[in-house]
Amino acid sequence: MAKPAVDQSDLKAQLSNTKNSKIENFNKVIKKELAENFAAIKSIVPKHMTPERLARITLTAISRTPKLAECTPASIVGAVMNCATLGLEPNLIGHAYLVPFFNNKTKVMECQFQIGYKGYIDLIRRTGDVSKIYAETVYENDLFVYIKGE
Repeated sequence: MAKPAVDQSDLKAQLSNTKNSKIENFNKVIKKELAENFAAIKSIVPKHMTPERLARITLTAISRTPKLAECTPASIVGAVMNCATLGLEPNLIGHAYLVPFFNNKTKVMECQFQIGYKGYIDLIRRTGDVSKIYAETVYENDLFVYIKGE
């Protein structure tokens, strides 16, 4: 007996719907977690940021990086708290990133906060102690000259 032909586009649509459904369900969980921690986030977020915007950016980051939906909600909230503390927006313009990784000790996916080079530059500029910053790409085996104070 011959097997019926499988429609590839139908399978792709089903997989896409399943992924979207998981992300939507996870977004509900994260919204709840962020709402429960809203007062804490509001108390540490700097004046140039709003906790509402930070929550929206977090949800956008999760939709753009589906692996984040596999992370523990507590680790995502912790990473968002780090963003709020430093006044850096995650995953938008390179200030900071919410990065999913597998923790071998706990055997679960967790979200890790990582500062991007633009975030470091922003933090340095905020101190007011620096007049100029130059960021250039340097690759392995490149020859470059660094002159302190110029």
